[in-house]
Amino acid sequence: MSELNLKYKDPLNIDEILNNIKNQKTLKDINDFIKSVYPDWIMYFLNEYSNDYIHMQQNWHAAAKNYNIKPTQILIVEYLNNDEEHKLISTFAELFTLCGFIVRSQQQIQPCSKCMRAIPTKNYFDILKENIKIEMEWQPSCYNC
Repeated sequence: MSELNLKYKDPLNIDEILNNIKNQKTLKDINDFIKSVYPDWIMYFLNEYSNDYIHMQQNWHAAAKNYNIKPTQILIVEYLNNDEEHKLISTFAELFTLCGFIVRSQQQIQPCSKCMRAIPTKNYFDILKENIKIEMEWQPSCYNC
């Protein structure tokens, strides 16, 4: 089991934490509460995807429209896992998603090293390239930066 898998495994008091999150009144309160439980989980809030990956921006906006929510920001977290031992971080991710955020792990998305727009990591880029036509090579920043 990886270090991150263990770090974000559900704590014994998960029911208490889930009850407490219901008492949070604002998105800021939810964010602060999550940081009190898992201080390192939330890494970045980014406003948009790089123009190099416009299809990612379009997909996010289309998904938000299907759920009748307004796209807010891209939230990059340290770790995501939707299995039975990680219900708490899944719930946290779902809360943000319901508020219009797209939640992605640091293994998938990173900020551009120059402008802080979202770009795929090298590993995720390679996976995308296998499934869709991408004419460019990966780099740690936008092509126009």
